[in-house]
Amino acid sequence: YNVSMDSLTVHTSQPLVAGQPAQFQVVYRPTVPLQSGGWFKVAFAYQGKDYPIQRVQCEDPAAPHFVMATATGKAKVWATPYRLAPDVVAEDNSRRVPVDSESYAWRDRFGPTFPLHVEVVQVTILEGPLEPGDTLILRFGTPEKGFLLSSKSYDRFPFWGLVEAQGNGDGQAVGPVAVTIRPGPIALLLMVAPSLTVVHQPFTVRAALFDEYFNPVEMKAPQVRTVDSSVRPAFTGGQLSMSFDRPGLQRLSHRPGGPWPVEANPSLCLTRPPHQQIFWGEIHGHTVYSDGGPRGPEE
Repeated sequence: YNVSMDSLTVHTSQPLVAGQPAQFQVVYRPTVPLQSGGWFKVAFAYQGKDYPIQRVQCEDPAAPHFVMATATGKAKVWATPYRLAPDVVAEDNSRRVPVDSESYAWRDRFGPTFPLHVEVVQVTILEGPLEPGDTLILRFGTPEKGFLLSSKSYDRFPFWGLVEAQGNGDGQAVGPVAVTIRPGPIALLLMVAPSLTVVHQPFTVRAALFDEYFNPVEMKAPQVRTVDSSVRPAFTGGQLSMSFDRPGLQRLSHRPGGPWPVEANPSLCLTRPPHQQIFWGEIHGHTVYSDGGPRGPEE
C-alpha cells in the first residue's frame, strides 16, 4: 500500500476505511540538506465526524489524532500541529473575520483545488542537517489507538508538502501524494420510486447502498417487495423496472430477512394516470454578482 509522488510517500499496511482508526506513515526523503531551523510541512483536509472538537496533536500517544515525527541519521526534529482556516465567525455572528493568509500561500503553490481549511503538521529541524539519503517519518496513530480517518471516503485523498531547507523562506512544494480511503461496510439501502404511479404500469426504482457515514458503496443486487406482494427481479446498474398490482399507498422494502436497514419514499398508486406529476427538488438560483464574480453590463 505504498503511494509515492516526488520525494513524498504514504505507507499503510492495510486498506484505509472511512471513519475507522488506522496506522499509516507519511515519509519525506530530502533531495537537499535541511539545516537547523529548516522545516517540512504536510497538510491534509481532515473531514472526520469529530472535526469541530478534535485536532491533530503530538503530545499524548493515548489520545486521538496522535502524530509523531522521527528522522534517520543525525538530525533531531520536533513536530508541531496546527489548523489552517482563512477566516472565522465573528463573536457576534455578524460576519466572517480573516485570521491568516497561509491557506492562500499553499493554494498559490498547489492551485485552486487546495482546500483552505486543512490540518498541518510542521516538523522543524532542531539539530541538523537532515541529509539526502536520510528519511523523515510522520507516524499517524499508534498500535493501541489508530489515527481516526476522515469519515468521507475518497478515491484520492491527498497529502501536500512544503519544505524549506534553511528555515528563512516560504517553502517549496512537494507532492501531493494521494491515497484511497474506502467506504465502510454497507449500513443502508436507499430506494427511490416515483411519488405517483399507476396500477400495472411499469416505473423505474433507483437504489443505492451507503455506509454509516453516507458514503456510496458499490451496488449489489438486492431484491425488494411491496407491502402486498413479492418482487423477484434484482437491481441492475442501480435501477429496477417494476409495477404495483393494486392502487393505494405503497412503500418498497427489502426482501424479508434482508441484511440492511432500508429507507424508501411512499408512492401513491392510482387507477389512472394523473394530470400532473410530482417532482421534488430545491429551486434556487445564482448570479455572477451574488457569487462574487465579474459583473456584466446588465448587473
